[in-house]
Amino acid sequence: MIENGYKVRHEQDGTWSVIESYKNEPAEFKGKLQTGLTETEANECLVQITRTFMERQHEGGSGQLP
Repeated sequence: MIENGYKVRHEQDGTWSVIESYKNEPAEFKGKLQTGLTETEANECLVQITRTFMERQHEGGSGQLP
């Protein structure tokens, strides 16, 4: 799922991260880089980011997270 510019990535150390697709860098959400996560945590974070993105677009914004 990268429709909003974010995706989950399985890291070499076995952890998961949420990545900004266009920068190919870890996403920051709620003041924390989304790295070192379990697969479940990464997917839950992606759902939250997507939900926030959709809410901001619905409000007439760009949808981008600050």
